Amino acid sequence: MLVSRNAAQLFDDTLTLPNFDPCTDTPNEIIHTILLGIVEYVWFDVYQVMLKNNRLDIFGSRLGSTNQTGLSIPSIRAGYIIKYGKSLVGRHYKTLIQTAGFHLQDLISESNFTLWKATARLASLVWFSEINDMDLYLSHLKTAIANVMDLFGFLEPKRILDKVKIHLLCHLPEDIIRFGPAVGFSTERFESYNAVFRKSSIYSNRLNPSRDIAYAHSSQERMKYMLLGGFLNGATSEWKRAGYCVLNCIKHSPLLTTYGYREPFNPSPSLDQLSFPPNHHCQFKKRSVVSLNGNKCQVGSWVFAKGSNENTVVGVIHQILAPENSTRAFVILDSYEMLSVVDNVMELPQLSRQSALVILPSNKILFDFNTQPQEDRFLVNLHAIHNAHLLHSIIPRNLTAVKPAFVDRYEAHCSMASRLRRAQGERRMEQQAVRGARSQSRSRSQSQSGQDSRELSPFVVDPSPPSFPMDPPRRPPSRSVSHTRLSSALASQLPYPSTDQYNRRQSHG
Repeated sequence: MLVSRNAAQLFDDTLTLPNFDPCTDTPNEIIHTILLGIVEYVWFDVYQVMLKNNRLDIFGSRLGSTNQTGLSIPSIRAGYIIKYGKSLVGRHYKTLIQTAGFHLQDLISESNFTLWKATARLASLVWFSEINDMDLYLSHLKTAIANVMDLFGFLEPKRILDKVKIHLLCHLPEDIIRFGPAVGFSTERFESYNAVFRKSSIYSNRLNPSRDIAYAHSSQERMKYMLLGGFLNGATSEWKRAGYCVLNCIKHSPLLTTYGYREPFNPSPSLDQLSFPPNHHCQFKKRSVVSLNGNKCQVGSWVFAKGSNENTVVGVIHQILAPENSTRAFVILDSYEMLSVVDNVMELPQLSRQSALVILPSNKILFDFNTQPQEDRFLVNLHAIHNAHLLHSIIPRNLTAVKPAFVDRYEAHCSMASRLRRAQGERRMEQQAVRGARSQSRSRSQSQSGQDSRELSPFVVDPSPPSFPMDPPRRPPSRSVSHTRLSSALASQLPYPSTDQYNRRQSHG
């Protein structure tokens, strides 16, 4: 009765909306599920193995020499990662999952290395910014998720029961079908706004921080609105705006970067610098060009391009030449050939040098990507997040397909379950043995303490008589006739000796 009367106060109206399902409408958060979850678990195991075997210095030197072209990551601080390997944050894990797989082969066990490769492939698939073929993408994603879960169960089956983030991977395909690419509902871009809150609360008196932050944000928005030419209705009810000089000055002021204003920039696939020396009729070397997807490609970058016959050309930029007073440039590529099989160890596409140069217009450059050297070949880094969707669309499918880690998953799961039951039974027996030993030790200590207390009890009377004469205690005066006629049997039970007993004891003493 009480609940029905106060239903409006006890229940949220949102929960009663039709077709509202909080579990379905809440997508998976890939920053905490992937980077701060799966990648952190794998890295912790790898770090412990290398720390135990004294291999961290070798890994640090290899990590510092990684080719970072085409990765869109900050500079790799290998020394910091090695020193504080147990206290890393999301950006460090994002760097490691794209690069560390090429340096771990002979430093850790084969099972850990296989799990790392599977996790890296999963991370690159999750960070797709565009999905052209949803069915093919979901097929690869589900296989990658199954590989990660199976390999976790193969290494330590108990983690499947303990770590809920591993289980959340199963629901990621459903969220992508419902909400689109996972990077769209990632909270990484929203958490960067915490810096604005922190700056707004620095000068607060801490008495009402929410109000102070709201005032700071409102003043910033009001100032930004005025400086960008917005109209205000003042006290005179007239719409006014900032003057011409203010609006013209703000376009060339560093305040623009403070308030987040940037003019739209759509680079064309050509040179990014158009200043040429006058009066020279020759080709000039340039540092970089802009590809068709807007990437800045420098000399030494690996790129995919369209050849003269509309065929796909892959290679590394050798030179960039541009004529005088022209936005059109020519790119000289050191061409490579993509082999028809993947590498046996890394399971990545291989590039072999053709020893030939190809000259192409700069507007034929499609996009850049990352490679890592492997003996006399180069491996296409499918672990990289940068342009991952473009790599999977241009490379043949047989080279980018995710292969299952186990041929018969049911048999593998049965084996893992039996191992887990056996391990749990052994652990349970060990715990019972420990409890029994503790109980026996506790009872033994209690019995020993009881025996010691009886031996050292202060209430044990010494039977030997005193060596000095002792006066007989005074008898209480008799107040009735019955006290004077006590029998000898009753007198012997008194707590003090009678006169006859005392005289007899003195004569024997």
